[in-house]
Amino acid sequence: MIRARSFLNAACLLLACAAAHPADVFPKATKKLDAYFDTLQANGQVSGSIAISEAGVTRYSRSVGFASIADGIAQPADNGTRYRIGAVTRLFTAALTMQLAEGGSITLDNKVAEFFPDVENATVISYRDVTQQRSGLTEDSNYLLLGWMLEKVYDKPYAAIVSQRITGKLGLVRTYYKGTGGSNTLESVSYHWTPEGWSADPGTDKVMVGGAGGMVSNAGDLVSFMDALLKGRVVSPTSLATMQGEDGNPGFGMHAGKIMGIPAFGERGAVESFNAALFHFPAQKLTVAWTSNASRVPIDDILNEVMRLLTRAR
Repeated sequence: MIRARSFLNAACLLLACAAAHPADVFPKATKKLDAYFDTLQANGQVSGSIAISEAGVTRYSRSVGFASIADGIAQPADNGTRYRIGAVTRLFTAALTMQLAEGGSITLDNKVAEFFPDVENATVISYRDVTQQRSGLTEDSNYLLLGWMLEKVYDKPYAAIVSQRITGKLGLVRTYYKGTGGSNTLESVSYHWTPEGWSADPGTDKVMVGGAGGMVSNAGDLVSFMDALLKGRVVSPTSLATMQGEDGNPGFGMHAGKIMGIPAFGERGAVESFNAALFHFPAQKLTVAWTSNASRVPIDDILNEVMRLLTRAR
């Protein structure tokens, strides 16, 4: 009787554990994701990299296509290849701005006139307005202004600030500010599709750089950045809530929306033919990042299909 009761107790415990910890869905999802990206690569549809984490742990990463084309020969992309991330840079600039506010160097309600008196309505526009992109300035100008403000407060270039305050602390070795100059052999080249095949893009317009769009990264680093942000390793929980948008207010560097009908928050961006997206899905505890240098497939189609495959595997 005692032995039978012990067996029953053990069986109940196993059932309870199974209920508390559902089966791992990623082995099934991985096969479907690989099949999807295999098809894109085989048909020459896209070049880029994707990374997905669950509850802060990277569960999937993949690179497809090429990083560059030299003398007609495509150089394959890998998980070390870097991409320009355009407006995803705003997440870094917003986090740096929140760090300043936490330290008391500024308040979000300070007016931009303290550093930029010549800006129209400078005595009325606050840093909160600028960060939420409701200042009346053009969209890119908001985060360019924040980047310049950071340089004035720290008396350092934006590249040094983001390295010291974020990327260096988190070990994001593939993430840095590029601006318009310099080159790195691990950086990919931007290409657009023509009737003759892939053609390299000209250099970036200077208005697209700075704190609005000058960062370089890859999918793996972006996932690590978002997960660190959510764990309180970049800004405080209060600042994170402000960035996400409290009480129906606009977020700071983060936009709330839905992908495949699933609520998410994050940012996306494009510069030249580079595309990047970084989103967190709270209910699923998933973070998804995509970086690309050449694509014939809209980024929304890729994100939608990735989330469709992930949710169907659950």
